[in-house]
Amino acid sequence: DTLQPGGRSTPMLDAIRRAWAAGGVIAGTSAGAAVMSRFMFRDAMDNLAVLRGQWRAGQEYDRGFGFVAPELLVDQHFLKRGRIGRLLPAMQALGYRFGLGVDENAAVVIRGPALEVIGGSGAVLADLGGAAHDAALPAFNLRDARLSYLDHGDRHDLVTGRTTPAAHKLAEPRIEPGAPGFVPRRRTGRYFLDILGDDCILAALVQLLEGPAAEVHGLAYRAKPEPGELRPDIGFEFRLRRGPDLVGWRSSARGCEDHTVLGARLDVVPVRVAHPLFTPLAPESPHAAKAQPEPADEPLARARDNRGHG
Repeated sequence: DTLQPGGRSTPMLDAIRRAWAAGGVIAGTSAGAAVMSRFMFRDAMDNLAVLRGQWRAGQEYDRGFGFVAPELLVDQHFLKRGRIGRLLPAMQALGYRFGLGVDENAAVVIRGPALEVIGGSGAVLADLGGAAHDAALPAFNLRDARLSYLDHGDRHDLVTGRTTPAAHKLAEPRIEPGAPGFVPRRRTGRYFLDILGDDCILAALVQLLEGPAAEVHGLAYRAKPEPGELRPDIGFEFRLRRGPDLVGWRSSARGCEDHTVLGARLDVVPVRVAHPLFTPLAPESPHAAKAQPEPADEPLARARDNRGHG
């Protein structure tokens, strides 16, 4: 509102635009990053509310300054605050193909269609170019979106779709879950009971890349809704899937474990959540039948008998 009240550019914003047009660097943190798109998040702090359809011009979103490509929507504090939950419905509602979720302690340098991630964390790139949704469902849903995670030194071109991982990652073996002989680094998987929690979408992407299962699921819901909350019985299951082009890299060259994950597939399915989510287990009736011995006990008894007759 200060630089663009009522959508009208002020002399200060005009000066910023002239500097940018002349090749100057325009940078911003937090809301200063969000304004780079032609639309921006304004007051959309409740990710689940946005997923459930709370999306109003002038409240959850507003006009941005449009410094980046018109098909790119920028979000910030992304992994730390679970903002995948608001980025995807915003992209669908506003007609964006690409969404860029920049985490805390990270930045993305943008030169035309070229992106380069720098800093201690990274960014999620969402692509709805091949995605679809079911208009008959009475809630947000998404099928076959693509998610990638890029961190320090990784580069991506929005026009060609090509990603170039950082040199220290290219020095490591390429991880291809669909390749013959793939050996998972992780033996077990996790169901993410709060997929919008801190760093959970990144953990899910890494599990999809390195784990034993071809799908990783997580749930976005509120177990204890607030009074008057919008559609409290609606939640969303996030289903990450391995596509034929899922690939990644892992490196600890910087003293921490860095990942690049490219080409994960994502479906978001609306679900109905029970309230209360669970109830305490009731005591059994005193007349209940006595529990039968476990079947596993019988072979054990026979084995002991056999040893006694040997």
